Amino acid sequence: MEDFNITELKEFFDKYTEFKKTLISDYEQKLDLFFNKFSYRKKLFQDFQEEVNRKISSDFNVFDLIDINELSLSNIIALLLDTKGSHGQGRVFLEVFIDCFVKQMQTDQLNKDFKVYTEYAANGNRRIDILLKSSDFAVIIENKPYTYDQQDQITDYISYMEDSHIPNYRGKLLTIYLNKNEDMPKNFSDASKIKSLNDKQKNGEFIIVSYDVFAKTFLQQCYEKCESTRFRYFIADFIEFIEKNPSFINNGEH
Repeated sequence: MEDFNITELKEFFDKYTEFKKTLISDYEQKLDLFFNKFSYRKKLFQDFQEEVNRKISSDFNVFDLIDINELSLSNIIALLLDTKGSHGQGRVFLEVFIDCFVKQMQTDQLNKDFKVYTEYAANGNRRIDILLKSSDFAVIIENKPYTYDQQDQITDYISYMEDSHIPNYRGKLLTIYLNKNEDMPKNFSDASKIKSLNDKQKNGEFIIVSYDVFAKTFLQQCYEKCESTRFRYFIADFIEFIEKNPSFINNGEH
């Protein structure tokens, strides 16, 4: 057996220790460089974000300050559809609405202005959330962002319109059920009412629209066509409110 050389062994560990120190020092320098760059870039981003917020208030959304319930949502939608509304865009939003949801009715009444009502009194204490009406054509919008319909609510509204209880109205009718999950109304007193609604759906006289589709089609096009910068911001906030609010997200619940 060769003699154990203490001197060589010590020299080996000395070199190993020095090599290890060099590696650690190099690694620490790289870490310092990385985090210094990261901190610098983070600071740049924060400064940029602050500058952007000063210019456009990107974190602000007017709907964060408003108590949004079914009635206030109906009022906003009615405002968009009112050709004489304070948005100042005339028929622009109504035309978008017609293109998105109403064109299939194929009636020459679509080029006319509609009177727009909210909480329109119908049978008993019931009120139609939004009603668009001309002399020969009407659109019911039943707005259900948070709750389900009452028993026979939709079919009662349709019957009320079709029986011509409304003065100076007789014509075609479209009913839009605006809700969270594109669910079919379920609360009916008998099967004949379900069949009647199914038949109207097949004929294009009854359609179901989710708030997600409503935002991505109708509201997005309204935003793109709106010439008022001030009102464009309002529409953008409305779209963002719908897209970020859990109450409007289709999570598979039925």
